[in-house]
Amino acid sequence: MGESALLSHGRSGRRSRGRARRAKKRVAAPLVVSIQTADIERMNNPVSRSRLIEMYRRLRLIQWPKIKQQLKLHITRDHTEWLIQTLFKEAAAEMDRKKELVEEMFGLTGTTQVEEYKESTLQNLQMALFHTRKEDLLETCKIRPSNEDLRPLASECFWLGCLMALSNPSLQPDWENHTPGMDPWDFFPQDIKSSVM
Repeated sequence: MGESALLSHGRSGRRSRGRARRAKKRVAAPLVVSIQTADIERMNNPVSRSRLIEMYRRLRLIQWPKIKQQLKLHITRDHTEWLIQTLFKEAAAEMDRKKELVEEMFGLTGTTQVEEYKESTLQNLQMALFHTRKEDLLETCKIRPSNEDLRPLASECFWLGCLMALSNPSLQPDWENHTPGMDPWDFFPQDIKSSVM
């Protein structure tokens, strides 16, 4: 290769590296801003909003159809529906009490840093509950299933209800706007509603 060819090749290599650096900066800047403003969910967070919605959908579409066939044999539909709704609502009420305790601990007014610590405390509680045995968590609930066959479902509903209630904003199955399908045993709402405490 001649000297002019080497110089030309060196310049084009520098240009390519320069273009790559500029492209990297263009992509990195908005990503940093979105991370700093929490516009994206943390990918490794097992209790992110999207994962909680996915867990609820899995309960509604995969787990529930398997369980309900067995329950239909010896438990009434009304009792089962009441238990599921009550467990989700009791989980939300219990987590609201926990949120109020955190508010009381930190006080009503605070700096941005205090607000971040409050949010962090609730996220840590949510992660602790995520890693808790579902059956153990159900023992803390006032409502208990009357039939042992309902226990696994009750544990799952209360556990998931707690996690959804600690999400920010909190999530709940939309019981008020649920229209049952052809099977009267399909009483898990399709939609989830968000609410801010």
